[in-house]
Amino acid sequence: MKKIFFSKKRGFTIIEILVVVAIVVLLGTFIVVAVTASRNRTRDAIIKTSLEQIEGIAETTYDPSIGYQIIGDMRGSPYDIEDDYHTIREIRQRIRDMGSSFRMFFPEDGVGASGFDQYCAYAPLASDSSKIFCIDSFGNKVVEDSDKISCQVGADAASTKIYCIE
Repeated sequence: MKKIFFSKKRGFTIIEILVVVAIVVLLGTFIVVAVTASRNRTRDAIIKTSLEQIEGIAETTYDPSIGYQIIGDMRGSPYDIEDDYHTIREIRQRIRDMGSSFRMFFPEDGVGASGFDQYCAYAPLASDSSKIFCIDSFGNKVVEDSDKISCQVGADAASTKIYCIE
């Protein structure tokens, strides 16, 4: 009679399976953190670029006799360059789509019916909502804690300058 030996097939133990699952979870966590950080840096870059585009449009439409015309339109004044106006609206929407808000400030007296002689704009950054990116008509571009910087009208009551102040 022939003896048949059956070999006992051994599977994975629970400990081995748990170790593999833990390693997979750990690697997945690293990937999620890296992707989230990268996504936030991308959003920050979009917010900064968007504000710089607004600055570029403002500077190209600047006329010393009536000020920054396109920015005046954002406050409701009539403006006849539709392409720039729609570009500004698209930029503002892009900033909102990044989960950020957008604020602009102008002097109360302005310059003319359709423009302002100064502006200051800022938006919170996506990577750290306590930091904001601020630009103004004086060429300042600042990233700082929101409690340390804002758009402000001058350092004293006699000054009418609006700028990013630290």
